[in-house]
Amino acid sequence: MAHVLRKFYKADQHAAGSGLGLAISDQIIQLHQGELRISSKMGKGTTVHILLPVVR
Repeated sequence: MAHVLRKFYKADQHAAGSGLGLAISDQIIQLHQGELRISSKMGKGTTVHILLPVVR
């Protein structure tokens, strides 16, 4: 979990993809003063929460 937001990180090196998706998403969210939260339980699944401020 500590590395999932790093560019090019892939837990399974044989899996498809470049390992950029979460890193880019996190950067975009931060640029909007938001936060990306990830929680995961082995064998149960992963939940990703994207928190963005409300502008009124």
